[in-house]
Amino acid sequence: MKIVFDERQLAHEPGSYFRRGATIAHPEQPQRAILLRDALLAAGHERVA
Repeated sequence: MKIVFDERQLAHEPGSYFRRGATIAHPEQPQRAILLRDALLAAGHERVA
């Protein structure tokens, strides 16, 4: 699978959101994108951008 990763993705850091009456930490954190990228590269997928 070919993957695309742009360092600008790391700027997406929503912090928190409101769910079921409570403010909780948002799962979309910059570290998640890095972990996904690294796992895909380690599995042999090709970074094209």
